Order: sequence, then structure tokens, then C-alpha cells
Amino acid sequence: MRHLVIPGHVECCTRNVIEWTSRNIPEVRFNLMFQYRPEYLACMYPEINKHVGLEEKEKAIKMANEAGLIDVLF
Repeated sequence: MRHLVIPGHVECCTRNVIEWTSRNIPEVRFNLMFQYRPEYLACMYPEINKHVGLEEKEKAIKMANEAGLIDVLF
């Protein structure tokens, strides 16, 4: 299973995906992806016109590790 981390959505979205996956399919190979790139009209929306920051990456990785989903893809 792959999950693309979106800037500003670690707590509201990534956490929920990690928790659901851990509860329902804990044996799945889980990959966090940080390749989000703002493209095209993203410049019109400041909330998505940025890259995932180091702090957000570290937080998402920590969440996945604590949930037992340890395969992390950078």
C-alpha cells in the first residue's frame, strides 16, 4: 500500500490512513511517499503550493513506525 504525504495534511489525513491500515491490514507492506510536487495551478492555492517539509516527513515516519508499519519509502 502506498500513501502520498501531502503538505499540511499529516495530522488530519496521514494519521488516519496509518491508523486504519494498522487496524485493518497490519500485514500489508506500507510505503510512505514524499514525492508531492506542486504543479500547474497549485500556485493559486498557497496551502498546496509547497513541498512536504522535513518536520512533516519525520512526523509521518514516526507515526508509521509506532503503528508497526515500518516499510518507509523516500
